[in-house]
This record gives sequence, structure tokens and C-alpha cells, in this order.
Amino acid sequence: NLLDGEVLADSDSFNSEDEIKEVEALKEKVSEETLKKEKAKMSFGKAFRLSLRNLYSKLKRTLMVMVAGSIGIVGVSAVLAFSTGIQTFIQTTCNT
Repeated sequence: NLLDGEVLADSDSFNSEDEIKEVEALKEKVSEETLKKEKAKMSFGKAFRLSLRNLYSKLKRTLMVMVAGSIGIVGVSAVLAFSTGIQTFIQTTCNT
């Protein structure tokens, strides 16, 4: 219970001995888990085959992403070409 920011009563009071035991138990648990874990191993060929299978299973989405990427690249290239052409036109017009 609290009254004006002061603790009047606590149903689960702090006990330093219990805290130490909990910390030690957690440390042991973490050390056991790190010993048990191993890296997942997969050969390059298997990873490549899984990637191809994933691309093929989602063929429509893959094709749409490829088309969208191509449109984006062409769009950026067109803007750059247009701006370069305009700059060249302005320079030749100003020089003559």
C-alpha cells in the first residue's frame, strides 16, 4: 500500500538472499543453454535449391517485383538523361 509516495505495506517484500539465489539460477540456466546450442548447418547447394524453390513457388510475386524494379531503374535513367539534355541545351543556347 502507498500513501503520499511512502510504502506502508508490501505483500512481497525484498529479500536479498532470494534475489541472489534467483540470479545464480538464471546464470546456470543461461550457461546450460549456450552449451546446448549449436549453429544450424546447411550446405551452399541446399540453401541455393531452397531459394530457387521459394522463388518458383511465389512466381507471380517474383515477376511483379522484377518488373517494378526494372520500371524504377528505367525511370531514374530517363530523368537523368532528360536533365542532362536540358542542361546541355541551356548551355549551348547561352553560349551562342
